[in-house]
Amino acid sequence: MNGTGNPSQISLILRLLGGGYLLYLAWSLLGTADGNTIYILMAVFFALVGAVLVLHTLLKISRCEYTGPTPPDDGESEINEEESHEE
Repeated sequence: MNGTGNPSQISLILRLLGGGYLLYLAWSLLGTADGNTIYILMAVFFALVGAVLVLHTLLKISRCEYTGPTPPDDGESEINEEESHEE
């Protein structure tokens, strides 16, 4: 990380996938709970953590609070820039 305090784009994508997976697990646990209190409690816990993770990540993405690759100033790709220095 470069010290800005913002997560990288890939970190946000992984958080989004992790939160979605927790929501999927919660749904699956509720489907197989059959009145088992432990299953229901774990499903609620997974659903809450997954929902918070997904919503927080979507909020950061919508506010552009992440670090990512910056395009070159003159619009050229980095490869073309390196080739021009070699000449």
